[in-house]
Amino acid sequence: MEKRITNSARSFLENELQRIMDGYENFRLELAHIGRQGGNIAEALKGEVIWENKIKQLKGLLKDKKTVYPKRQKETINIGSKILIVFNDGQEKELILDGVGYGGKQIKIVSCHSQIGQQLLGKKLGDKIIAQNKAEIIIKEIYYPW
Repeated sequence: MEKRITNSARSFLENELQRIMDGYENFRLELAHIGRQGGNIAEALKGEVIWENKIKQLKGLLKDKKTVYPKRQKETINIGSKILIVFNDGQEKELILDGVGYGGKQIKIVSCHSQIGQQLLGKKLGDKIIAQNKAEIIIKEIYYPW
């Protein structure tokens, strides 16, 4: 089966990968500085493994996937939709529904295969769903990035 990823998710993951690789470069410079100062780099090397694993994870999510441009279905949530949801406590969160399931702090990419992803598919503006923690979630806005 061909692995696919939406254009919006690919763009997000590529930007996240670049951000992490920039941070990793800064980490390597700091590591070199510690080494030149005669400091103990053994503890810092543990951090290097974390950086490398994160980069490997992101590259794996992008590897060998065909970019798709989902067809827009008017006013319903589909793969590739960017969604603004509101929890019953008033807190808002932006999500992108995709087949990947990797996200950052500001916008979370939610897999269409996850429980919440399955609940969101096909929903319309104003619809409500119940999260795993029994919190009520209202769909406030739906954006179509394509």
